[in-house]
Amino acid sequence: MWHAHLDTRHYSFDAFGKTKESARAAMYKGMRIHALQSDIDGRQFIFDYDDGIGFQEVKLGGCYIDHDRELTHDRDELTTHPARESS
Repeated sequence: MWHAHLDTRHYSFDAFGKTKESARAAMYKGMRIHALQSDIDGRQFIFDYDDGIGFQEVKLGGCYIDHDRELTHDRDELTTHPARESS
């Protein structure tokens, strides 16, 4: 699964897809909807921010920080720490 993300001056956008291309298509769709709701030119909005769209391949059940780094853990540390739930 792929995660597309975009941070603008006012909003953060997230879109997901089975492939990178489908995540990009979902992002563009969301950007067009936002442009319609905001009464701005959707084509120009996409053109202005297209280079700012980031992509990350993600795993279901994974946890990510700053859009790009999967948080990994030592299983023993998680299960022995009293403040954390064990799975």
